[in-house]
Amino acid sequence: MNFDEFRNSFATDVKEKLEANTEKEFTVEARTVEKMNETYEGLTVKPDDGEIGVNLNLDNLYQEYQNGTSYDSIVTRLQTSQQRHWTTGRTLILIQSKITTR
Repeated sequence: MNFDEFRNSFATDVKEKLEANTEKEFTVEARTVEKMNETYEGLTVKPDDGEIGVNLNLDNLYQEYQNGTSYDSIVTRLQTSQQRHWTTGRTLILIQSKITTR
């Protein structure tokens, strides 16, 4: 799967899984994220009833996929982390494609 196919499939799959498991509706948008020290292709995940979204680094996630991590395991890991965030209100810190909670 090339990057464009990965991005489109990933956006659809994460949105569908989050909505099915949280009973909320989400907006999931692909966009270029510009930070002070880096620019990356990202995916912004935001509940429709919320003000704040989370950016996922698609460049790093695609690199994981190219390095042999299965697509399904990447989607499941991100969906699980996002689901925890949106149902418990935890703050997620996204560093590269690794996710930790505090």
